[in-house]
Amino acid sequence: MARLESRADAPDAGQPLTPTIPGDRVRLRGFEELDVGAVFEAAQDPGVRLLTGLEADQSSAQRYVARQELRSQRGLGHSWAIVDAARGYAVGQIGMWTRATAPDGRTGYMEEAHGRAALGYWVKPGARSQGFATAALQAASEWALSQPDIERLELFVEPSNGASLRVALGAGYQREGLLRSYQRIGHERRDMIVLARLS
Repeated sequence: MARLESRADAPDAGQPLTPTIPGDRVRLRGFEELDVGAVFEAAQDPGVRLLTGLEADQSSAQRYVARQELRSQRGLGHSWAIVDAARGYAVGQIGMWTRATAPDGRTGYMEEAHGRAALGYWVKPGARSQGFATAALQAASEWALSQPDIERLELFVEPSNGASLRVALGAGYQREGLLRSYQRIGHERRDMIVLARLS
């Protein structure tokens, strides 16, 4: 992948660095203030709250939207709003991580040094089962694999999340195995299925 600019290296850290990506039925773009309503709707789902740290109130949704561009500015990857191309409004989020971030905010392990990136996504409840997640994952994956330093994309999905597994398989990912007690979600360690797509 072309090296992502850090906040310090960016010509103007206040300018958006998140690329816009066209897809089938969706457009991926950086988050905007008008997306707060979609994030607020998503935050009514306890599963989304658990995975994102969102709270079920408007101010939490506003803070979430405000910090999404920081991933690009700090060179950690990108966070895109999934936009319904026909109607023009956000229905979810998809993110790509090329570097890990420690709890203190410092940049940690660099996946990009090994030609890898990890992705994750959510769709608000009212827009599920309409193909948005699959279209977004397909578009983001094709863009990522077109970057010179990315050769492997990874997804980590709970075994019980059949909908997300179907999205991944529909976007060309292959199941590789089960990682036991792999990730802490809330107060529990959870198993994760790892899926991958190669260049």
